[in-house]
Amino acid sequence: DNFGANTIHIIDSFMIFAGGRLDTFYKVCSKYDYTYLGNYIPQGRGQSELSSISFPLFYQTDSSGAKIFLQDRENLTIKTFNITKSVKKRRTVFDNENIDIKNLPGLKTLYPINDTLFFLHYFNYRNNKECYALLNSDTQIPLYTDTIYNNSISSRGNIFLWNTFGSINYNKKRYVTAMQFFNQINIYNIDTRNALTIIPNNTQTQIKEVEETLMPEKMEYYEDLISTDSQIWALYANKNRKDWATQENISTEIHVLDWDGNPLVKFILPQKINKIALDEEQKILY
Repeated sequence: DNFGANTIHIIDSFMIFAGGRLDTFYKVCSKYDYTYLGNYIPQGRGQSELSSISFPLFYQTDSSGAKIFLQDRENLTIKTFNITKSVKKRRTVFDNENIDIKNLPGLKTLYPINDTLFFLHYFNYRNNKECYALLNSDTQIPLYTDTIYNNSISSRGNIFLWNTFGSINYNKKRYVTAMQFFNQINIYNIDTRNALTIIPNNTQTQIKEVEETLMPEKMEYYEDLISTDSQIWALYANKNRKDWATQENISTEIHVLDWDGNPLVKFILPQKINKIALDEEQKILY
């Protein structure tokens, strides 16, 4: 009854499906008994609407409820969808705590480090490079900016090749990304600015090779990533785009690492898995 959902999130006591409907973007259920709790965020340009689906930049739970922070690209703001209030009132509720991102073109993700600092992952359109930055949220001035990769893609039309799935560990001050078109996981220390790359099977992907490979034959490696305070869980396809899109009788893997990059477990799944979500409280992987 949620046909077409393209991702799933476990936030506080809620199970949230994104996509699959034409009139609303999010379906919410209870994670305890899967009770349907409503569909939220209608498509549109009104105060309680979004013009297109937006995937969470980050989650937060405080005394006012469980919240998802979503990028409103049309108005260049980050809006706060209050799930708890929306379920209680049976209508979409956005809190009045928008974050202005007009001066942050190319933003891919943003995480609040404290009351005055944001960690950013963004694409720099001036030099076609991926960057990390620590930003003073009051002044909008970066305290530092690091270019992630030494080699840039040759064409802005290939921005999609830098597609990653990311997660942050606030306690360890580390940010992890799993790359879709490159065979690697990257762990970045926000305090020390040191980076670590994990390459499965010691098979490193070359940028030029990826750019020159025809689209159906381009390899897709990681398809999703989630994390806990002690572990990183990354969904691994390792298939070319044609096979990944058209074949159903294929297997996938989940790579589990600690935050120092050490491999802990590899699950080999005998079916095609597209997205994963973890309920830490009940110790359930979806």
